Amino acid sequence: MKKKRRLLLLPAPKTDSSKNILIWLATSFLAIAAFGLILQNSWPASPLDQVLRTTQRWPQFPPSHYLLAQVLTAHGQGELAHKELVLGERQQRFLQLFFLGRFFQLHQKAAKEQVNQKASLEAELVKLNQQLKISPFSWQLLLKKAVIEYRLYQDGSARQAADLALWLNPENSQVQEVNKLVGVEN
Repeated sequence: MKKKRRLLLLPAPKTDSSKNILIWLATSFLAIAAFGLILQNSWPASPLDQVLRTTQRWPQFPPSHYLLAQVLTAHGQGELAHKELVLGERQQRFLQLFFLGRFFQLHQKAAKEQVNQKASLEAELVKLNQQLKISPFSWQLLLKKAVIEYRLYQDGSARQAADLALWLNPENSQVQEVNKLVGVEN
């Protein structure tokens, strides 16, 4: 016959539960803070941060500079975008010595188009301003001016032009759409 085994249960030591809660709270706070720091360093906040990190990781790679030029242009930083474009082109010319420059021509073309778009918009805005001197109450010209200024991140003057176009032709659907775009209240 087998003997039944008995478990020997000892009484648990008595402890102060308030100390356990404080230790638990301190440990959980430190764990959450460490997790937050890890997330902050590994998860970029915006596309600009992501592109900056890519450029830092691959500083000799022309597409990283072309992509940074495109993002800077989208954020209204035309001068910095032009500098990054020139830097990418310089690196691409160096790589052409090793017959590797052709691989990056599509990236270069896309970045050039986007960076040079600002210059063409500014030239078009100058022409529109000259036309507006001749016919200052043309709602069509004011509407074009509002759209171009909005694309050039000149929000205040874009709102003024859109507001004047709305005043001149309040029933037109195009005028109302552009006013919604630039943020003019009806």
